[in-house]
Amino acid sequence: MRTDEPGGGSTPSDGRRADDGKATGTGYAEMAAAVAEAFRPMLDSDFAKNRMRREIAGFIGLDAGARVEHMDCHGFAIPLAIHALSAWLGLGDHRANPEVRATVLGPADSLPTDCRPVYRQSKGPAGDEHSSLVRGVVLLEGFGERAAAHVFRENSGPFESFGLLVDLHPATDPAKSPLLAGLRDSFDQRRSTRGKHTVFDSNGMRPLPLVDMGWEDVILPETILDEVRRNTTLFLRARAGESRHRLPGSRSLLLSGPPGTGKTCIARALVNELQGTTVAWVTPGAFDKEDDPGFFFEWARQRSPALLYFEDVDLVAGQRGHGSSGGFLGEILAQLDGFSPNTDMVVVATTNDADALDEALRRPGRFDRRLDIGLPEAEQRARMLRLFLEDHPVMERARAIAELAEATSGLSGAHLRELVDTAVLESIVDPTRTEPELGRGDFERALAVLRRTRKDIGFGRSEDRDRPRAAATTSATTAGIRPRRGDIPF
Repeated sequence: MRTDEPGGGSTPSDGRRADDGKATGTGYAEMAAAVAEAFRPMLDSDFAKNRMRREIAGFIGLDAGARVEHMDCHGFAIPLAIHALSAWLGLGDHRANPEVRATVLGPADSLPTDCRPVYRQSKGPAGDEHSSLVRGVVLLEGFGERAAAHVFRENSGPFESFGLLVDLHPATDPAKSPLLAGLRDSFDQRRSTRGKHTVFDSNGMRPLPLVDMGWEDVILPETILDEVRRNTTLFLRARAGESRHRLPGSRSLLLSGPPGTGKTCIARALVNELQGTTVAWVTPGAFDKEDDPGFFFEWARQRSPALLYFEDVDLVAGQRGHGSSGGFLGEILAQLDGFSPNTDMVVVATTNDADALDEALRRPGRFDRRLDIGLPEAEQRARMLRLFLEDHPVMERARAIAELAEATSGLSGAHLRELVDTAVLESIVDPTRTEPELGRGDFERALAVLRRTRKDIGFGRSEDRDRPRAAATTSATTAGIRPRRGDIPF
């Protein structure tokens, strides 16, 4: 209603002109509404996506819908899939692929956030970091073809997935498309991880750091080391060259014993020797991200020959009713000797307490060999001390090592290592010290410090000092005797 009509409203009192109706409050609102209406399509998600669809159709040369191919991955495979795909496309800070030209759509101010490309840091198989594409639309041209790849990464409940939707021209045969084959090969992590060493833990999947540890660094009875190698590295080598002897397709080995007795050292020496063989090192924390044990078995099968190593298996496969669900345990049992053959695979598991494992897991057929590793004898303790003290000056070295080896009965290799490290530390922080060599006083102070800070370790003499403690037939119960405290004879 106009203000100059009878019965109309009063003249505005705020000083604004009202003679033509264009500068009133109503006029401003109409102008704002008109501007918003004009720009609304630019901000609308559906419009933006339709615009992108038109851009894709124009690039591929389509008048109708494209043929869509789909590929995806989930769980631990995501980081390597992102890295491998971006590396093949030459996106992020990866080296360009000379055979394929890739153009990422956007970012454009007219597109909503979910249509803009997103790059994140990811690690490759060798542990090198790269900026890799995790979301976006990529126009591809190469091998005489054109295609568009929709890259997405999304969460679905506790799980995460990464995948591609690939638009091809309807006339393109997917089975004969080199562009699609290249995308599939780059997306398939089996090629980039076969023959590599990978660790699975609570942080996900990453390259296993190389540890310079050989068999000469593993101080255990030769009977144990020989049995380990026969059922692991020598077995895999025999499988690679066998043609007549009909060797079994896989082997499994359970290493049992108290903490610090060398089980992890054995595994590290195995990894070091198996260069060029796929290694999957699975920690208990890995099951926080992947609750299906079959994932790790299938991952190793696809990359055989392989070593699949489970650290502290009792934490995830204990006795039924004591922290392990029947379904979880049953899946591990089925994977060890189920319908899926573990051809050219070695499965090694460690436990600090074999009796905590379910009886079905301990029986023959699930683990072909069980080796119980006990506490070291005097001769092995002396060898360990020589190794640990190799880089340190020691007063009367031969005599000191002999007396330490005799006095530390009942200690594991980890305890001996800590004893040496503590002696070195005490010698450094002692302000009154003048001599450079480690001496009796340093080891006495180290022992006193360890007794104060780790009373539950039980340093000292053992009542069963002379009992054999490390052989392939040693039982798990005799290996766990707690030593009685005593004094080093210095």
